[in-house]
Amino acid sequence: DIWLAAVQKHEKYITVECSHNDMYTVSMSIHYDHPELFWYKHYNYAGSQVELLYGASAEETAVLQKRIDEAVKPYLEGIDDSMSAYDVALRLHLKVIACVDYDTIALEQQEKEGGPARDKIDYLRTICGVFLNKKAVCEGYARAMQYLLQKCGVECAEAVGYIRKENGERDGAHAWNILKVDSDYYYLDTTWDDRSNTVQTVKSKDFGFDYFCITTEELTRTRDTSLCPAYVPECVATRCNYFTHNGLVLEEYDLSRIKQIAQEKAKAGKPNFTVKCSSKALYEQVFNQLCAVGKDCYEVLKSAAKQDRKIRTDTYSYVYDNNIRTITVKFKYKE
Repeated sequence: DIWLAAVQKHEKYITVECSHNDMYTVSMSIHYDHPELFWYKHYNYAGSQVELLYGASAEETAVLQKRIDEAVKPYLEGIDDSMSAYDVALRLHLKVIACVDYDTIALEQQEKEGGPARDKIDYLRTICGVFLNKKAVCEGYARAMQYLLQKCGVECAEAVGYIRKENGERDGAHAWNILKVDSDYYYLDTTWDDRSNTVQTVKSKDFGFDYFCITTEELTRTRDTSLCPAYVPECVATRCNYFTHNGLVLEEYDLSRIKQIAQEKAKAGKPNFTVKCSSKALYEQVFNQLCAVGKDCYEVLKSAAKQDRKIRTDTYSYVYDNNIRTITVKFKYKE
C-alpha cells in the first residue's frame, strides 16, 4: 500500500522493510494490477530506501492523462449498467481489435535499439500506445483491456507467461488478461484475436473470437503462466466462452447443424462462419470432412447461398486454430 500510494502521488523515495524478492513482487504487481499507472517504470534500492523511477514527470503525466481520458470515451460509448459483464467484455474486445494494430514495426526498431528506454514511458506496453497511438504490443493490449474493463466494473487483471511452441519448447514472453464474468474466471487474449498489424497496408476487419473467455486447459495448450507475480485462479467455466455462449460448439459431426450455422451467418451478412469442436478427435474429423476433402463444405455453401445468392458454391477458403480447435470457412462472392 505504501509503494502503490507513492507511485500514485509521483513520490521519489519510500522506505520499506522487506527483502529484494518481495520488492520485486510488489513492483511487478503494481504494473500488472494498475494499468492506469502508465508512468511508473521501475526502482532502485539501497537497504530499506527505495527510489521510484518514472517515465514522465507529474506535469507530463497529467497532460497525458487528459488525452487518454478523451481517447477512452469512444470505447465506452453505448455501455451502461443494464449490460451483462459478458456483453461489456465482448464489446470492448471488438472495439480494441477494430481500433488498434499490433505494432510490429516499432517493436522491431525497439529491439534493434536494445529494448525500451529506461527513463521514458513505453508506449508499446502501456495504455498510452493503445489510446494515444492506436498501436501497441501484447502488454499494451492487455493493459488497455484491463483499464477499460475496470472502468466498467468488471474484475480484470493482466496475466503473463511464456509461449509454448508446437514442439514443446519455450518461446518469448506474452501478456493477456484474466477476468471475472458472473462469478467465474476466464482468460482473454485480445492480441491473438487481432489479425492486423502495422506491416499491413489495409487493416483487417476479420474479428477473432478464438481466445475470448477460454479455460486454463485451453490456454495452457499454447503458453504457461510462470511470469505472473501472484496466484491466478483456475479457469474451468465454459458458459461465457464466445462459441459456447452462441451455440457454435460441436459435440459430434453434425452436417445439418453446420449448414444451419452457415445459413444464420449468411442471413446476417457475415463473411464467414466458425465452428468449435469439443475434442481433438472431433476437430480432426470436422477438418477432414469439411475442409480437406471438401465435399461436405460445398453442401454447406449451397445452404448458405439460399440466404445470400451472392455466395459462390464452387469455391471457399478457410482458416483454423489447432489449439483452440476452431475452423472458419470464408465465403467467396460472385462478381
